[in-house]
Order: sequence, then C-alpha cells, then structure tokens
Amino acid sequence: MVIRSLFFEFPEDETNYQDGVLEEEFLIWKDLLVTPVLNEDINVINPYFPGKLIRKNIKWYELNTGKEFMGGSRHFIKNNLNETAPIFLRSGRWLIYRQDVENVRSSQDLNNVIYLSVALEKTSRISYSAKGMVMACNDYNDQKKVEECLKGNCLMEVEIKIEKERDSMTMQIRVPKENEEKYYGMLLSRLELYGLDYDSHSFFSHKKQIKIVNLGKHILIKPGKSISIKFN
Repeated sequence: MVIRSLFFEFPEDETNYQDGVLEEEFLIWKDLLVTPVLNEDINVINPYFPGKLIRKNIKWYELNTGKEFMGGSRHFIKNNLNETAPIFLRSGRWLIYRQDVENVRSSQDLNNVIYLSVALEKTSRISYSAKGMVMACNDYNDQKKVEECLKGNCLMEVEIKIEKERDSMTMQIRVPKENEEKYYGMLLSRLELYGLDYDSHSFFSHKKQIKIVNLGKHILIKPGKSISIKFN
C-alpha cells in the first residue's frame, strides 16, 4: 500500500501544500482519498478534495454512501473519531476487492473471483467510462505465476464503458490484447457503480447512490475479450 500526500498526484493545485491539507488528508496510491477525524469532540470536518483541473474537475465518491463531491473544493463531512475514516474513490477509476476473504490466511488461499467498485466519469450526456489495472493471477498456488505477477508482469488493464438507453443501460468491459500471453484472466462476480444518474443530495444525507449489478454467474475477463452486459 502506497500512502502519499495530495501534492504528489496534484502538484499544480496550490491548496494541497497548505498545512491543514498536508497534515490531515492523504491518498492511497492515486485513486483513494482518506479524510480522517483526528481530534476528540469533533464530528464534522471540512476537508479539501483535490482535482481542480483546467478543463473539468475530478469528482470523488464516498465508498459507503455513493455521495458525490466535486474536486477543487472543500466539503463538510460528518464523521466521529471512533468511526472508520471516510474514503473516497476518484472518478474514472475503480477499486478491486475479493468476494470472500474470511478464511484467507495467506496469498495461496486467494482465488481469482473479484468484485469491482467503479467510480464512473461522465463522457457525454448518455455515456460513462472508467479504467484501471488488476493483477490477473488465476492460481495463487502456482509460485511461478505469483512471482511473475509480483514483478508486474501480469498487470491487466480493464476498460469499462456504459451507454444509457431508453429503459436500460449497456456496459462494455474490454481488456486490450497487448502481451496476451502474460495474463491469466479474472472472474468478475459483482459491480458497484458510482456516479450514475446522480441527484443532488441534502446536507449530511446518507442516501445510498450506488448501483449494484450482481452478474449471477462469474464472467471471465481476459485480454482481447470484450463483454457486453445489459441492466436496468
């Protein structure tokens, strides 16, 4: 896990160099923003959300609620010191996690079934997209494969695009074909989609704004393959 100050990812944003931002917020790699409460008797904080760009601002989505926050601004967040720190996923990116880790004690106990939490970036009035990397090892008991993956030789780029239709949505999942022989594929079981049909929220609202897509059966994603999924 790589923890970084905000200015490493957004060096052009002068607000990221302020003491309060440097001392009270951080990024996990490039895609997750964490804004913890650091003092007792405080349950409302006003963190800065980075991403003020020339053409358009980045958006951030709270993982637990799906609430949307515009980058380049401060926003009020309700949280207590003894609660889990708020974590926000960057638009246009996604987060991978495992379906069942209750009995996982080592990497050899892992399987290749994954969930994706996807923070969509709106690219037009009816379309959204996101992309990211996944370590596509399909057998964690194969030491040779694991060693190759740890060297970065099985990082698989996945692209997700969604088009809105009259009464449904169509999602395309595509994996570029480059270096196909190095990748082993992953089984996708569930998607959590952030940023679809966002409605304005009231102050401190905790209304869920996450679209859950349970795929029913595992779908193999691998290089050179394009998958189409339709949902309401």
